[in-house]
Amino acid sequence: MLAVMKRVLVTGASGFIGCHVVRLLLREGIEVGAVVRPGSVAPRLADIRNNPHLQILEGDLTSAESVRSVLSSFAPEGVIHLAAAGVAAGRTRLADMVQVNVAGLARLLEEPALLGRRIVVAGSVFEYGVRGDEEDGDLDEGLTLSPTTAYGLSKVMATQLLERSVGVEWVLLRLFGVYGPWERPERLIPNLVSGLTGLSEVPLSDGLQVRDMTYVKDVAQAFVTALTAPKAAHQVINIGSGTGISVKDLALRAAALNGPEEVRARRERLLRFGARGRREGEPARLVAHTRRAHELLGWEARTTLDEGLVHCFEWFRTEPDNPWRSSTGRGVAFSIVIPCYNEEASLPASIPPLAEILALQGLSVEIVLVNNGSTDGTGRAIDQLIALGLPVMRVDVPRNEGYGFGILSGLRAAGGRCLGYMCADGQVAPEDVARLLWAVQRAGPEALVKVRRVARNDGLFRWLQSRIFNLVCLLLFRTLTTDINGTPKMAARQVWERMRLESRDWFIDAEVVVKAKRMGLSFVEIPVVFMPRQAGRSWVNWKTSLEFAKNIVRALARRW
Repeated sequence: MLAVMKRVLVTGASGFIGCHVVRLLLREGIEVGAVVRPGSVAPRLADIRNNPHLQILEGDLTSAESVRSVLSSFAPEGVIHLAAAGVAAGRTRLADMVQVNVAGLARLLEEPALLGRRIVVAGSVFEYGVRGDEEDGDLDEGLTLSPTTAYGLSKVMATQLLERSVGVEWVLLRLFGVYGPWERPERLIPNLVSGLTGLSEVPLSDGLQVRDMTYVKDVAQAFVTALTAPKAAHQVINIGSGTGISVKDLALRAAALNGPEEVRARRERLLRFGARGRREGEPARLVAHTRRAHELLGWEARTTLDEGLVHCFEWFRTEPDNPWRSSTGRGVAFSIVIPCYNEEASLPASIPPLAEILALQGLSVEIVLVNNGSTDGTGRAIDQLIALGLPVMRVDVPRNEGYGFGILSGLRAAGGRCLGYMCADGQVAPEDVARLLWAVQRAGPEALVKVRRVARNDGLFRWLQSRIFNLVCLLLFRTLTTDINGTPKMAARQVWERMRLESRDWFIDAEVVVKAKRMGLSFVEIPVVFMPRQAGRSWVNWKTSLEFAKNIVRALARRW
């Protein structure tokens, strides 16, 4: 029997499962080397950074030299390998997945003398590749692997590499549905918990897919157990509950947990089954056969689904750095930032009808009005809207430093899971804003959603200025739109964080579009008729054209 290990290296330590594995190892008194990407702030490990038994190690799995350096400096007795690319549905290229999932594992296996006694590797249910039209998705480890996704293919390649390794004792744990605290906020259960807690609508598919869901702390225990389980060497083992539940039944169960009967009934009405389509080729049923886990690890999932969901709701309410809700704790689905410079006359005309339409459509929205250094009564107008009970938040900028600076100030204060901005003039109909927000929910977390003005009612000068600007950007930056300045523009919170916007003036619209293209985001445009300004005056003039010209030169110099 293998002795208990005293020093364990964990790759992917700042990930969803990794952070739980690290905490479990620390609770058992084990020295942990937590490998994170160079420059990563590792928010999931923030509260344990000062633990004397934890070493945060920056390492790049795509570099043989970096891998060798990390292994040599920490000298582990065992390794838990969780780092992976492409787990989140998005636009990760197969080449990038292979570089991390296959070549990264290869670089570890090339150092057998530095791995300690055993390496435990995370596999995936997507290696099985069950087609979407197959009803019997109960899967055992002896099935032929035939992946249907790029991620699944890269994990199969990693498994084959592991099985052919020489001089390394390994265990592969093939994971099914894992849920719990610190999961990515766009996933099913975080969406359910945040939406139901905030009593906002939760758009779902038809919910007929059957899935095997296992609480993350049970999964972490499987990895730690696999480090020393004598029968597990050179084995592939499914890690799941062994029990299937439909997405619909799971959502209804979450809605029925806790609270008085009237609250539970209201929650159930928030579940919008069929509002989203299924992913192409999505399997009908994915449930694990878990006999090997019982026999080789002595492991089984001990947390019931109800217990796990209760833990998730409790964590959502109490964790101060919870990414499932806003940074301010307001828990809204959308934040619309509106910079207001001398808009005292516009706000009473544009904001109440917007708030009314969004409320009637059941959208959970806060309207962030930025008093952008105004010299009129804009601040008083915002306060009056708040006094009316409208979902308005006020942000003050003492001195006007530009349209873009006002937007950046509002985005920093915004609390929604999806953020965006628009103008205060009411030139986009509230119904069109609502259409855009529904499109954001359908588009997913790796998309920029904006309006495209198919007809304009703001004068010849503005039309001509916009046409010239869009043409220049199209030629220089190969932008994906003929209406760069169309707002609202909306995206998931993490998209804005990755953009690192810099523009403080009107060029922020171009910066958003150019960076969205460079980031590989999908691009969704909602056609709208641009109405005349309802009140107040526009601050776009010939000086704005000079700003555009200067900013284009700066953007080219910075190679956006």
